Amino acid sequence: MSGILIFAEVDAGVLRPEFWELATVARAMSASVPGGISVAVIGADVGAATRQAAGIGPDKLHVIDDERLSNPWPEAHAEALIQLCAELGPQLVLAPRTILGAEVAARLAVRRSWPLVQDAIQIEATPDGWLKAVRPVSGGAVAATVRTGAGPWVVVPRPRAFASLEPAAVSEIAPVRHVFAPPP
Repeated sequence: MSGILIFAEVDAGVLRPEFWELATVARAMSASVPGGISVAVIGADVGAATRQAAGIGPDKLHVIDDERLSNPWPEAHAEALIQLCAELGPQLVLAPRTILGAEVAARLAVRRSWPLVQDAIQIEATPDGWLKAVRPVSGGAVAATVRTGAGPWVVVPRPRAFASLEPAAVSEIAPVRHVFAPPP
């Protein structure tokens, strides 16, 4: 298992704004989670979103472009991400805190039996191979520290808890295209 995989949610052909926060988290975590940063752009007509995602300079850019993923149907998007994770074996998957992102993250965690941390406002991979995160509880009145076992992990950061990474000039990264095989 290696690396960080960002689930890049696409809306109307472009990346959702939460993607740039996930990119910030991925950059911060890359020092303690070896294997580089990959982005999974999943949807239909994702050419523009793929070019946007290249702006963070990922090590790899994975694309599943399928008309059956044109609507924000959680089952289909989750299945596509589950298939990709089975192939890539990431150590950490980051998903946006959106309706689709939270659903996809939960389904991925259940299907792969991976720990899920939602609403994280601080995230750290510990030297002993565990994940430690801080998340608000009791309506935000208290912050709780949670610790998971060894990865892989699925993390859904709290919106606006992390700064948005500013996109750079589009890098010359060639996307790796994957085929979506919907469940029967």
